[in-house]
Amino acid sequence: MTLWVFGDSYANGHESKHWFWSESLATKLSTDIQNLGDSGTGLEFTYAEIQNNYTRFKETDVVVICLTQFHRHCFIPGRPQISILTSLDNDFITPKEIRREYKPAIELFYKKLYREETAKVNFTNFLFFLEYLANRLNLQIIGIPCFSDVDEFLSHNKDKFPSIHFASGNLFNVSEGIVTGK
Repeated sequence: MTLWVFGDSYANGHESKHWFWSESLATKLSTDIQNLGDSGTGLEFTYAEIQNNYTRFKETDVVVICLTQFHRHCFIPGRPQISILTSLDNDFITPKEIRREYKPAIELFYKKLYREETAKVNFTNFLFFLEYLANRLNLQIIGIPCFSDVDEFLSHNKDKFPSIHFASGNLFNVSEGIVTGK
């Protein structure tokens, strides 16, 4: 058995260099881990990583998907970690020359072209893809909402995807609660 983990920073452990949940889970399950998450990425990245690796999945494997925000899109070729507009204000993630080159186009996208309804359709299609994989490969797939928009969407739609096990709540609220003490 292998524990496969896909998604954004909640998947790859950007917040801690000493401990991360996926490693603890793999230890508890006495299994190997393949963590293919990456900070700042959107569903396009997660989808591509799953497509690139699903032929390696075995029936006994557990696949965990950290489900990130709808509005994240990969804009810059070769830089999937820059999938949200706020990332462009972070010098650590994005060099200034990339910000200058891409920021106006990305701002225009969010102001004029982005439609949440389209993002939800894409998210729904992604979940149908996971449902298909779960059934076709007889996999256990666990979806963990990272943010409240995904949690809210799933509260009304998770019954459409009976082969995916969804966690309750979202990781952002858990993280925020730890920081604020609430």
